Amino acid sequence: MDEWGKRFKDVSQSGVYTLSEEVEVSEIAGLAAAHDLVFFRLNFSRVSTKRGFLRKTARILHFPSYFGRNWDAYEECLNDLEWLDAGGYVLLLDNLKAFRTKAPEELETARSILTDTSASWKESGTPFYVLLRV
Repeated sequence: MDEWGKRFKDVSQSGVYTLSEEVEVSEIAGLAAAHDLVFFRLNFSRVSTKRGFLRKTARILHFPSYFGRNWDAYEECLNDLEWLDAGGYVLLLDNLKAFRTKAPEELETARSILTDTSASWKESGTPFYVLLRV
């Protein structure tokens, strides 16, 4: 866990990471809070489509009502997040097996957007970590 504490301290470590299933969600949430980062767990256990993925993300991250439910709008909202008023973010995308199995190309699109978004936030000096637990 010390590894994540060090990463969360350093905005240059912002990025997309694969998280082992052995790591407890509560530990990550606690470390995020200790570093003044807002933590979101997105549980995709019953999601196997792009539509479901976008809908779940929009609900959990409180995307605005104008969210267009497509990849461009997803990227736009992730690069904004002004409605969350936070100094940094940790997104845990959990239980992605069904999505990965049924729509692997869509998961890759999401991952690419999350990687670009993380880089953009890092450039602005705002921590943005995405942890994928597949």
